[in-house]
Amino acid sequence: MTEPQILSLDEAAFEIHQACLASIENGESPPFFFITGAGISHPPIPLARQIIEHCKDKAKGHPALASPQSQSPLNEYSYWFSLAYPHPQQRTQYFEKLISNEYISAANLRLAHLLLNEDPAKRLTNLVFTLNFDNFLSRALTTFGKHHVVCDHPQTTARINLNDWRTTQVVHVHGSYNFYDCRNLASEIANAAVLSPTSQSMPSLLDAALRNRAPLVVGYSGWEGDIVMSALKRRLDGQTLPFNLYWFCFSPSNIDTLPAWLKHHENIRFVINKNSQATPSAQPLSEGVAGTITPVSTTLAPGAAPKNQLPAHMVFERLSQAFSFPAPGISLDPLEFIARQMEKNLPKETNLPDGEDLYQFRAVVSEIRAARAVLLERPKGQAAQLLEEMREAIRTSQFEAIALLAEKAPAEMSTQQRLEALSLLCAAVEGLEDNPSAQLSICNAILKINAPSDTPLDDGVSIAHSFALASKAQLHHGRAEFKEALAAEDDCISQFGASAVPKVKKHVAQAIILRGFTLQGVDRAEDSLQAFETVLSTEFEIESEIWPEFTLYIAIGYAETSAQLQRPDKAIQLLNAALSHPLDLVSAEFVIQALNAKAVLLRMMGRHQEAEKIIIQLLKETADTSKSELAFWHTITRYSRATHLRETGSLDAALPMLQDLRLELQGSEIFNLRVVYFQTLISLCLIYAQTNQHELAIATSDTILLQIPADQAHRYRSFQATAMFLRGVSLQLLGRNEEAVTSLEAMFTHHGTARDSRDWDRIARAYFCLGDCQMRLQNGDAAREAYQAGVSYIETHFPEAPPDLAAIRDKARSLLNLISR
Repeated sequence: MTEPQILSLDEAAFEIHQACLASIENGESPPFFFITGAGISHPPIPLARQIIEHCKDKAKGHPALASPQSQSPLNEYSYWFSLAYPHPQQRTQYFEKLISNEYISAANLRLAHLLLNEDPAKRLTNLVFTLNFDNFLSRALTTFGKHHVVCDHPQTTARINLNDWRTTQVVHVHGSYNFYDCRNLASEIANAAVLSPTSQSMPSLLDAALRNRAPLVVGYSGWEGDIVMSALKRRLDGQTLPFNLYWFCFSPSNIDTLPAWLKHHENIRFVINKNSQATPSAQPLSEGVAGTITPVSTTLAPGAAPKNQLPAHMVFERLSQAFSFPAPGISLDPLEFIARQMEKNLPKETNLPDGEDLYQFRAVVSEIRAARAVLLERPKGQAAQLLEEMREAIRTSQFEAIALLAEKAPAEMSTQQRLEALSLLCAAVEGLEDNPSAQLSICNAILKINAPSDTPLDDGVSIAHSFALASKAQLHHGRAEFKEALAAEDDCISQFGASAVPKVKKHVAQAIILRGFTLQGVDRAEDSLQAFETVLSTEFEIESEIWPEFTLYIAIGYAETSAQLQRPDKAIQLLNAALSHPLDLVSAEFVIQALNAKAVLLRMMGRHQEAEKIIIQLLKETADTSKSELAFWHTITRYSRATHLRETGSLDAALPMLQDLRLELQGSEIFNLRVVYFQTLISLCLIYAQTNQHELAIATSDTILLQIPADQAHRYRSFQATAMFLRGVSLQLLGRNEEAVTSLEAMFTHHGTARDSRDWDRIARAYFCLGDCQMRLQNGDAAREAYQAGVSYIETHFPEAPPDLAAIRDKARSLLNLISR
């Protein structure tokens, strides 16, 4: 069985473009057509999970209320929808209210743009099969002035001519919200998927389309048993396709939910957002002597997708870039566009008897063109010209150009021009998620566009500026530029913390959360915890669909910091609460990270059996290491299990696991994997020291010190300090006291003033180890100085010292009395 074949968005767009160019050159029909699902109509239309939650609430009190027999997405959706709206007419009315007055989603506008086919040399396709009930795509095509044919009922399938590849055609396979018999429930969807041997039907129409073309699947998660999945299964059964099928996945984890017959077929290409896969933002993380959490940045730039997600609009934008589609005619010359659209409905001859042009539309056209002439003659200022260039770049998805244009923004702009420029620049930041340098440049340009000093700050300016500052913070954080990240976070919080504008409040919340993670990176654990607690104690208006992920971010950050400070209780409660939310829309990696954090905290609390249960669960869930987003977490979980075994005394079981990880990770250049590599070496040092293999412990410590590049020492300082300490301890136990003193004094020189509480225990112990070495070397004054420093250090940093440190302190006091005598 072949593994799922995975491509990046750029790779897929290139292959699709090349196939289309070949078909155009050969005068053949397009090789592809689109299959679209709910993902292209979100956010104006809620996704299935949100509809389920709404229906659960509406169905409260129903006598038949229970749990669905099957937990498949389709059956769960069908069960709750039928309870909330038992009558077909009710279901139709529900969707009508949901859809009729909503705006057209960005993804539908981008898709309509791809379907215009105004340049025959840049044709992608003319055909869309959609599972959606909304008419957004049809409305978008009409807005762009594109004639198209719609089929939204089995009795209208004859409208679709699959041999006509010039006319744009849209097929609603489950009907549209306008019809009473649109397919909502599992039984309706299953019945609709059945092929009719005697009449034309939606399944037979889709089968016919699949004979010679391959679908580009966008915004659809694949509900087995519906029309689309049934047709694909028939087509793929033991057969190859003339062209590869490209399935664009919102999240890499979506592949896991698809059936084997689909994901292992040789002609299927799964497209994911590979940007920053398994390489979360770098932070100077540390292990310390006791195992803690391996933190990974979990926050997002405001409004942007997580790095591993691929929203539908991003797919269409990248295809638009690959084909270099021109902007739609209505946006290039709107008045001429309207005039021509009206002329299409007028008699061709001008000298006709009265009554042929009843509403005198020809006169209207003349007035439109006269108004156009006036506008064309009016000189355009610098701001107007710049805005037009920026609009063109956004319309054609050429976001890179915006970064250059942003530098030309003039100081003098009208209020309307200022707000439009800010809106365009914010859109460009979101479109450039794979180019952080350009994003930073645009964020700085946003902050330069301000309201005049004598006028109050407009809400639009506040939204744009808070967005830019929160985005800047995230970008700097992702590059481990923590000083710059903190400056942007503080600016966002201080300037906009009192705002009542919902979008601004959201950006402020994101800045506070990110501040918590950034403070972790600069060893300010107490301040980090305070940042997370600020978010927890403040009311923020967060959209319901992102609330589960939002709370999970906070819980993970709080858990990471709580582990540093050895305060697990509240963190466990927050993680449990966050993990109790519906997590369908939450990135799988964040859920895995949260569970890893929970396992570490449980170990810290001595609840080893619960921790072990979670670790075993995660090992199973991350076992498919061919998926880059899971491979990283599988490594983390393996390390976590080895640490758990070490801490519970199973050294013989932990040792081979750690040795395997050492061999696997020693050549990795990915920062977070290097962190795990050094954590692994520290754990090996501890086992060698515990089993009196001190020469091996020294050699492993030396490996750490030799393999940390001098120019990267600040990122791995805790590992460096821990290696020096463990090296000194082993040298002392071997009686090599002079060498031990050298190693320990080097640790104090470079790392004796750590602010991170994870390092305090090691520093305290190092003072007493140094004192013992000096005693054996008969250096009484040096020993007294080390013991006194150790006692003072514990009194300062551990007002309520744990029993083991308290015992060391009391022993040092006794030795100090002995030395004094």
